[in-house]
Amino acid sequence: MTLKIQRNDSCSCDSGKKYKKCCMVVERDQMVAGINRREGVQHLVAAHV
Repeated sequence: MTLKIQRNDSCSCDSGKKYKKCCMVVERDQMVAGINRREGVQHLVAAHV
């Protein structure tokens, strides 16, 4: 079982920064980029129907 990292916890990458100022930003940006890619594919599929 893994514990969820909270915003104010130390980052797991050992940078010494808080998670919210380090990897949380990167993970959020990757998630948003993935959502945008999926939405783009859905628009392309809908246009060809």
